[in-house]
Formats: sequence, structure tokens, C-alpha cells
Amino acid sequence: MNQYTYSEKDKILQDTPTEEFSKGYFVKREDMACLPPGPPFAKVRGLYRGLQKIKERGIDTVGYFETSISMATWGISYFCKLLEMKPIVFCYEYKSGLKYNQEKQREIWKQYEVEVHKLPKGNIQKVQEKISKDVFTRMYPKGEFLPAGLRFDETVEEVSKQVQNIPDRALGGTIVICTGSGMMCAGVLNGLENRNIKQNVIGVLIHKLRSIEVTKLEILKKSLISPLNFDISLKIVNPGYMYEEKEECDVPFPCCPYYDRKAYKYMIDNFDALKKPILFWNIGAPYEIN
Repeated sequence: MNQYTYSEKDKILQDTPTEEFSKGYFVKREDMACLPPGPPFAKVRGLYRGLQKIKERGIDTVGYFETSISMATWGISYFCKLLEMKPIVFCYEYKSGLKYNQEKQREIWKQYEVEVHKLPKGNIQKVQEKISKDVFTRMYPKGEFLPAGLRFDETVEEVSKQVQNIPDRALGGTIVICTGSGMMCAGVLNGLENRNIKQNVIGVLIHKLRSIEVTKLEILKKSLISPLNFDISLKIVNPGYMYEEKEECDVPFPCCPYYDRKAYKYMIDNFDALKKPILFWNIGAPYEIN
């Protein structure tokens, strides 16, 4: 098996280990993908590569509409500073004391040169995102507005490479992964096909308003795997969480309550019914600032 390794110049990102736990499952520790002071959130793999390509096209200003629990702006502002780019972020204005994490996230944003435009909570997210993109385009006609949920094709490529690092004894059963935009799950599928692995994959929705059918189709399309590959089985499940809802179950490793813990709870509740070995794909760690 050819192991993928990041080059020295990209040492802010790293290959992550697969750890075995005594309860009888493995964990792909993708929460360790980005070294501090970057966010403990593996989706920034694709973000970093995407920003590099945007910079190569001569664009130095990017915009983004941020959601209430995301680590996207943390990653965007961090990488933009490294790449000498200017980040413009639009986000909802939340009142102090709410359960959402955006207020605490801004403590991190202040470390970087990010221009923040606060928006009153009102319109649905897709409408507000469109408004933000229109405003950004008028302000910076030569800039580029980043895709919602950081849906970069580079995410699929980079996550796929990480599948090559997983030991054979952790594969061949079931992979459980939280699913929002589905880009990480698509990368896992792509990597499995590249290794010719027979595998069940279960994507656990973090938001109950996401369609199971639409999500599955989007993941399969982004994964670029052959529709005739019957060795890979993808199942999407909906435990019924709201997007901003936390899962507070105990987890023996750093695990984000807004994302990964929702999938971890599903894994534990259905452990006996899942084909072994079980591999939990941990995307991110908790990010609250005390």
C-alpha cells in the first residue's frame, strides 16, 4: 500500500493516525489533521488546497457566509493570513448567552485580519447567503466567494488520500461518519474505491432537515466512484438533531458535540448490529473557548 505523506512545506496539515479502542472499534483521528493554531477540523484540508488554487489565479480576496456552529472562518482567516489573502466574512449577529458558538469563535477570528459583516437574524440561510454573496461581489468584483459548507472538490481528493493510511484490519466492516455537506463522506468513498475495499459506510446527518435521498445522491456524485461498484454500500441515517443542537454523550477522545458526537451516539446505540470491524471517522474536536 502506498502511504500518502504531506510535504514539509505543508506541515500545517498532517496525516492522522487510526487508533484502536478497548470497546472494540477503531477511530480515524481526523480532528488532528490541522496543527495549532489552525482549527481541529479536517474539512480544512480541502479549504487549504482550494485557497492555494484561488491565489494561483491571482485572486487575493475571498468572501464567505458563516453559520452558527462552524469552524470555517477560523480556517479561512488562518490560511488567508498564511497565503497573504484577505478574508471577508458575513455572519449572523447572535445575542450573548445563546447556545451557539459564534461569539466565542470571534475571539479566535480577532487574531487574524478578517473583515466581519454582522447580519441580523431573519432570512433563511440560503437567502442570507445569496445576499452576502451579492454584497461581496459589489464590494470586491475581482474577489471570489467561497462555496457554502466549504464544498471544495479538493476536500474529496485530500480525504481520499487519508484512506490510504488506514490499516487493513480496521477496514472491511462499517465506517461511521457524521454528514453535513457530505464532502468528507464523499472523500472516504473515493478512497475506498481506490483501495478496492468492500465496505459499508454510514453517514449520520447532523441536521434533521437535510433530505436522506438528496444527501446520498450528492455524496455519490461528489465521490466520483463508479455507480457499478457494489462493493461499497452507502447508507444515510437521520437521528433527528437540529443543526445547532449538541450531543453530550461521553466519548473517550476529542469529539465535536455539534458534528461527530451525533454520529458517535448512533454508532454506540447500534453497535451490535453494525458489521465489524467498526471504524469511526472523527472529523473534529470540541472548539469551545473557556
